[in-house]
Amino acid sequence: MISIPVKDSGKPVKPLGVVWYDTEAVFEEFRALCPDFTQETYEVWKEAAQEALEEEGTPRVAVSVTSAGFKNFCKDYKLPFDAKARQRYVYVMVEVAYNAAVKERRRAKKK
Repeated sequence: MISIPVKDSGKPVKPLGVVWYDTEAVFEEFRALCPDFTQETYEVWKEAAQEALEEEGTPRVAVSVTSAGFKNFCKDYKLPFDAKARQRYVYVMVEVAYNAAVKERRRAKKK
């Protein structure tokens, strides 16, 4: 589940998504799956991802990914297993979570 940040007013803010591999095993699955995968080790990737999440400016959220979900996404959208597809996958997951947060806020305001 993606946690969408909110302003003090309670209005959801659309964040940037950062690919998040929950475990080293998931990281290794993506390394094997994607020929353009450049991160050498889980530790190096995790440090860079954590830095990306802490950058100033637009809010960022970690988006946990699975190889099965990514494979299905690529199949549905006829995409290769590459960095652009990983970025698009994360973008779509953030969009879905953000839209759900906006709908929930509208429902709550109507009550």
